[in-house]
Amino acid sequence: MSNKINDELNKIKIPKELHERSKRGVRKAKLENQKRRIKNPVIAVAMVGVLMFGASSISPAFASTLQSIPIIGSIFGTVGDIGLKEADKSGLSQITNETFSVGESSFMIREAIYDGSRLSLGFIITNYSNELPFKKAAYKIDEMNFYGGASSQGEFINDKDYAGIISFIVPNELKRDSFNFSISFDEFNGKKGNWNLNIPVTKIEGESFLVMDEATSKDYKIKMKKVTFTSATTEINFDLTEPINAEELNQIIRFRLYDDQGNVVKELSAGGGGCSDCENIDGKITLDTSVQYEPLKHIPDYLIIEPYISSTSENIAELRMEIPLKESE
Repeated sequence: MSNKINDELNKIKIPKELHERSKRGVRKAKLENQKRRIKNPVIAVAMVGVLMFGASSISPAFASTLQSIPIIGSIFGTVGDIGLKEADKSGLSQITNETFSVGESSFMIREAIYDGSRLSLGFIITNYSNELPFKKAAYKIDEMNFYGGASSQGEFINDKDYAGIISFIVPNELKRDSFNFSISFDEFNGKKGNWNLNIPVTKIEGESFLVMDEATSKDYKIKMKKVTFTSATTEINFDLTEPINAEELNQIIRFRLYDDQGNVVKELSAGGGGCSDCENIDGKITLDTSVQYEPLKHIPDYLIIEPYISSTSENIAELRMEIPLKESE
């Protein structure tokens, strides 16, 4: 059953009008998607009081079902990665409680966290039928079609109810401090229909540093632009020039990150978009790329980025860079 979540998310629709360059630019980090049952019922507590906040928008049947659902604290605190857990612990998650019901099954977007790049939504599905509704959904940021990459993780709360998180990477051209994220479903739990959820989103605060360093190898070039620290992530933003057929050649690169003490900073997700004035120059394309890593408790004096070939884990020594953190934006 765990592979089904990943399969469903990989089928999320990308608008037909999306330019081919942007399709090439969209990259999804293949994070480990987990779907497991909560193993320690002693530490599980009912979310009745918390979930009933804003209960006027919740159907009576769903409200009744929620009373029997045990979950540990918030969804982010239960099944989120380290960044989401830290942001939730700091009280930065936004309660949404957007929901709809179809027969005996209901779907709720419980909470949201947006760090300026990654938008994460905590959701609950009651009477889960082993088919996530996301693959046939359409997404918008305000009035603009959304096409970022997505990943998820989750847990069964009991035999039939599921709590999970779906995270989207917001393309740089759609990033803003606040927006309305809308999701439209035309199928849920095997039934056709039209259900719409609207989620107001506000970016959590962070500190950004402008970076001008760059490095070049035979096939690649990295031009650093910005490093941003929030309670949820550490984000590196840069222009990546690579062969236009890098994916076909199995030469996609990824990026290890270390702090100034040599500690590994774990990657959480990544995404990129095309650059209209530098597409297909001498057989190469430049992608406006952002990579998100776990949050750091303290801002270091510098970071070290170490690019490597994803398929072989081979380092590209010429691209290794020490990124100084001096000029705050």
